[in-house]
This record gives sequence, structure tokens and C-alpha cells, in this order.
Amino acid sequence: MIRAVSGTIIFILVVAVLVGCAVTTSVVLWKTHRSKAGRVTVATATIAGNLFWLAVPLIIADRTTTFASVLRSVTAPPFFTWYSASILFTAFLLLLLAIKLVFFRRHSFFELVGIPSLLFWTAGALVFTIGAFQALIPLEIERVEIEIESLDPRLGGTKIALLSDIHAGLFTRRSRLHRIGSELAALEPHLVLAAGDLIDDEPRFTEKLLSTFEPVPASIPVLAVLGNHEMYGDPHEFIRRMSSSRVRLLVNEGFPFERDGATLWIAGLSDFAADRDGDLAPNIAAAVAGRPAGTTTILFAHQPRAFRVAAEAGAELTLAGHTHGGQLAVPGTDITLAGAFLPCDTGICTDSEGRRLYVTTGAGYWVVPSRFGVPPEIVLITLQAGR
Repeated sequence: MIRAVSGTIIFILVVAVLVGCAVTTSVVLWKTHRSKAGRVTVATATIAGNLFWLAVPLIIADRTTTFASVLRSVTAPPFFTWYSASILFTAFLLLLLAIKLVFFRRHSFFELVGIPSLLFWTAGALVFTIGAFQALIPLEIERVEIEIESLDPRLGGTKIALLSDIHAGLFTRRSRLHRIGSELAALEPHLVLAAGDLIDDEPRFTEKLLSTFEPVPASIPVLAVLGNHEMYGDPHEFIRRMSSSRVRLLVNEGFPFERDGATLWIAGLSDFAADRDGDLAPNIAAAVAGRPAGTTTILFAHQPRAFRVAAEAGAELTLAGHTHGGQLAVPGTDITLAGAFLPCDTGICTDSEGRRLYVTTGAGYWVVPSRFGVPPEIVLITLQAGR
């Protein structure tokens, strides 16, 4: 009861902040950019950015219909873009207000905000455009060597292709998915791991998702785990559809990968977005059940928080996705938007016990087709035995 009340309060506060920032943005832009073109632009952005509110009741009523799917896919991107930009612009306005109070007390705020506002939105449009190109066109291959002390020497040189966050949905191009699959095949990995958020909520996109792996030779095992977006839709239906495919979906279960007579245990953990008391809740004990004694273990999950149970699993390496790098990063650096919220948002991290976590930023995008400074990727991990 207490958890439900606190959750409702938090939700109300979040909505209040979002609406407050959006209203502030609309009012300031309307008063500042008074030309006909300026006001038409402001009005259009405000309307497009708020259509999603009208769609919410219909989506909640029955999100499984084609109509609800199209409605959500069309209205969510401008909504997310508008409110994200409004939050940033409101923060920008507060900074300008502080400067005005210190240096320009005699001037009206709206006299000073015009040019800075124009520069802000011009820069934002440029970042979005470059980010859209990076989200839709390139596909980087990140090559990483990871040494595992306990690894059987016979498993040295094992290549694992890691990808996540494909988010196959209404607007996902099959040509893009085929390119991802072709890149996977070209890497000639011994094993492919798909770390969740493979579809955009709805199981109806499972067939489209599976086309990704058609170019991958049948001799290469393809394993997957559930992500939070599979949980948001109908996870049991997604599991049913995946059960007849060549992709092995691990739901709190393990997979013994064998090479040259040696075994590597891949522990597939369900996602933390599942009902805590439900049958899909993360269960690390089940994921390592049946593991031969002394077998090196890789914990494979969607969210980096799975690293917390790495010790419980006896896993030397944890692989995850989920973060997208926040879809915004300073080019040429490791500074990402996700890094403001997560201790390990991309690349490799090591805990005090020497266990390692690798987080991929994913091969797709969520809602907004823009990934500035953090283009989609596939990670090719080569395992090396400890010296």
C-alpha cells in the first residue's frame, strides 16, 4: 500500500515537472519569437509534442491492436523529443535568468533571451540531425579482448558477438536488420548473444526481429534474454513465438557452450522489469542449475544491474546492454548521458573482486531515432585464458 502511494506521488511530481517545463518553453518561445514563421513553428511543435497525451487512454485500453501500435509509434517520438528539449531549455532559461540578475538588471528578460534561444534551438537541431544519421546509417564493430583467469585454455580465442537493444518495431527497416545479421555473420563468432530489448514492446514484431539472424549460419548458436521492453508488452507471447525459432531464449536458464572438449556456461538471467513474484522474475539459482563444477560462467542479462548478482552466480564475466549510452555522448570521449545515472554505462568495468562487466550501447534506438556521439554497435569479444 505504501509503495503504491509513494509511486503515485512520484508519478504526479514527474508529470508536474514535465508539464511545467513544456508550458514554460511554449510561453517563452511564443513571447520571444514573434514572427509569423516563428509562431507557426512554436504552435506546431507544441501540438505535435502533446498528441501522445490523447493517445495514452487508447493505448492503455488495448495496446495489442494495430491501431494502438501505430498511434504509439507515431505520437511517442515527437512527445519524447519535445519534453526532453523542454527540460533542457528550461534549465537553459534558468541559467540565462541568473546571468540577467547579475549583469543585466535593467533589461527585460524577454529582450535578452531572443538570440540565445535561437542559438540553443539551432544547436539542438544540428545535434538531432547528426544523431539521426548516426542512429540510422553506421554500425560500428567494437573489438575487445577479455582475459578470464579461470578459463580453460581450450576456450582461449572463443569469439562472442554481443548485441542488444535492437528495438524491432513498426518503423524498423528490414534492410537494417539484415545488415546487422550480415555483420554478425562476417565476424564469424563462435557464439551470438542478444541481450534483450529485441522488440519494441509488442510480440507482433517478433517475426521482423528474427529476420535479423537469417544471414547467421545455423552452425553458430544464437542465444537471447528478455529485456524490460519485452516485459512491457506480453512476455509470455514473445516467449511462445521465440520457442519455434532458431534463437534460443534463456529465461533463467543456462546453456553449456562447448568447444574443443571444454565447457563455458552461459547463464541467461530474466529481466528486472518482471513482476517480483511472477514466474519471469530473475532467478540466478535457476540460471546456474546443472552447471558442472568448476565451469567458467558468463552471466548474460539485459540490464547492467545484473552485475550485482555476479558473485552469487559465480560468474567471472557479466554481459549487458540497456543503456544506449543515453543516445547522447560527447564525441571522442566516454562521457555519455547515461553515465550521469549509472556507474558503468558503456564498455568494461571491474569490481573489487576482479569480476568484470561489459555493457554494449546497443544496435538500435529507443523512440527517438537519434544517437549523437554514440552510434549503434556490435561488440566482438574474444576470450583469453589467464596467463
